[in-house]
Amino acid sequence: MNKIFKSKLFYIILVFIICPLIVGIILKYIPSSKDKDASSEHFNGHIEDKSELFKNNTSTIKKKISSLTYSEINETLRKTPPLQRDEIRNSFKKIRVSWDVYFISARKEDNNKVYLSSTVSREFFNIVSCEVSLDDYPELAILREGAKMKITGEILEVDEVGALVTLTNVEIVF
Repeated sequence: MNKIFKSKLFYIILVFIICPLIVGIILKYIPSSKDKDASSEHFNGHIEDKSELFKNNTSTIKKKISSLTYSEINETLRKTPPLQRDEIRNSFKKIRVSWDVYFISARKEDNNKVYLSSTVSREFFNIVSCEVSLDDYPELAILREGAKMKITGEILEVDEVGALVTLTNVEIVF
């Protein structure tokens, strides 16, 4: 009988003392509704237009920019045997670069697109080209030859000797 009493006493202590103690400790670490910010109080758990979640996500995501320079591309291709250059040229594709360049010229294409030519030095041997929208960069309409700008984009193509690098997904800072 004494053994039965001790086991019942154990369960009573377990249920009425230890369990509430454990529950209390757990609840202490769960944030209460008072801790939520004001904006979440009015959220009903349903998003009508999910496209708002992804709007402008490209501007918030930092894309890695390589330290690769125009000169390194040019020098690498000059030192590469001609029959191996295609493979080397292709290895530069999709690398994101950011270079200070000097404006050479712009040619307006269809749909208000502008084919832009620039150079990494004041000499016109090292050409960086791209296509951008005049709507996005209206400054191009009044930009003078030789104006300095920073161009950031992905390498789309490099010519056989590295004299012309074409960029895509371009951002320009004047």
